[in-house]
Amino acid sequence: MQLYILSRGRPLGQRTLHALPAKAAVKLVVPVPEAAAYRRANPGVEVVTQPDSVVRIAEKRAWVTQRHFHNGQRKPMLMLDDDLSFYLWDGVRHTATKNEPKLW
Repeated sequence: MQLYILSRGRPLGQRTLHALPAKAAVKLVVPVPEAAAYRRANPGVEVVTQPDSVVRIAEKRAWVTQRHFHNGQRKPMLMLDDDLSFYLWDGVRHTATKNEPKLW
């Protein structure tokens, strides 16, 4: 499954990216002027630049969907925000995964 993390203005604040397993197929989708900063801050992660005409989040989601499914592509995909928090349920309470072992 291809994961897209939609981001803007947070090259160093990639909470979602750092919570995912290293083997996950992740692409960061960012505005062109921010691409170099994202590449420097997140080495080894593919950075995809959105066209300048794509400004609003709904336009960005539509653009990513159209780009992903071009030419009959059928690989599943998922779009995520860049600031997600993940929690574990231990049967009694939710536990934040920060400073905890990764889920995978």
